[in-house]
Amino acid sequence: QIIETGGKTDNQTPFTTLTRVKAARGDILDKNGNLLVSNRASYNLNINHYVLLNASGTNNNLLRLVKRCEEVGITYTEHFPVSLERPFTYTLDKQNATWQGYFQKYLEFMKGLDSDITAPLLIEKLRDKYDLPEEWTDDEARKVIGLLYEMTLRKCISSLPTYVFIEDANDEELSAIVELNIPGMKVEASTVREYNTKYAAHILGYV
Repeated sequence: QIIETGGKTDNQTPFTTLTRVKAARGDILDKNGNLLVSNRASYNLNINHYVLLNASGTNNNLLRLVKRCEEVGITYTEHFPVSLERPFTYTLDKQNATWQGYFQKYLEFMKGLDSDITAPLLIEKLRDKYDLPEEWTDDEARKVIGLLYEMTLRKCISSLPTYVFIEDANDEELSAIVELNIPGMKVEASTVREYNTKYAAHILGYV
């Protein structure tokens, strides 16, 4: 897609997104036809980091997003390894080795952030790097930084899939978020595996 080229059409900016398409697995029944394992239709709310980061008012949009989630009581996904409230402390011990490695790559990508930086100083420096308004409270800044962290990771680690902001969202949650009209938000159909028995977990795949 070429927009406002100014007569120059030889410049190309490649952009790639990785999407994992989940195939619905088959139902499992016993010999009498009773349903043991089935699928339930669900919806995920994804964020296209490229679209949102390149739209105007990104920081304000993200603040609106986290505030709406707090109002409605929506739990969303983010992996920024710093506590949500002051005094800020690292929560790396609650993450697996993979996400700990992602955090180290993030520090390298952001430049000027040492691996031994304290959590409060990290928040302070990221406020400057992301140009967050001074009037925002530290708690507001931390929540927005958490979302910016997820999107920045997908810039420095191309193998990461699209950011799933809310997984298995219900109708009320979807309508509350979608009506904000934030660029880059997309509803994606998915399925959730449901187990109708507590037996034979080693065979049916349920732990």
